[in-house]
Amino acid sequence: MNSELWDKQKLYELMCRYCNAVDRKQFDRLRPLYHAGAINDFGPIFQGDSESFIVYLRRQMRQMTTQHMIGNHHYCIKGDSAEGEIYTMNFHIIHGPDGVEQYIAGGRYIDHYIRAGNQWLISYRLRLIDWSRRSRSTTAVCSASYSTMTTEPSPCCPTSTLNNNHPERHPIDFFRP
Repeated sequence: MNSELWDKQKLYELMCRYCNAVDRKQFDRLRPLYHAGAINDFGPIFQGDSESFIVYLRRQMRQMTTQHMIGNHHYCIKGDSAEGEIYTMNFHIIHGPDGVEQYIAGGRYIDHYIRAGNQWLISYRLRLIDWSRRSRSTTAVCSASYSTMTTEPSPCCPTSTLNNNHPERHPIDFFRP
């Protein structure tokens, strides 16, 4: 396979692992995705290093269920560094003192990456929100399919959170670094 296509695939998989770790609230799985000294710039809601970002997420997401979807992604690779623009739609169900809110945001990650050994790592992330909508929610957060998720990895794939006992679920190894 063309090395540039291989690198782009690895960057895409890095993004998938990031979204999966955030949505599953497995914040320790974020650490290996960042280069030492990496910075997250989420505008007025957070600016700081990756370790502080993980602490921030743990606190902010206690009463929140999310689903991060990535769409268009464009990468420019130059040796052992790369830049990326990744389109996202993020869905949030937030349980607060005044009830349940739904927050949906469309935006982009503007990223800088560094290759360390044979893997790509995030070195800088800028979060841009292009549009958003917040409203009261009457949506049920838990469904029958959600109850099959676990916080324990499957034996076949240490990073998968799929329940292997569910007849329609199969372990996957896509998220393995």
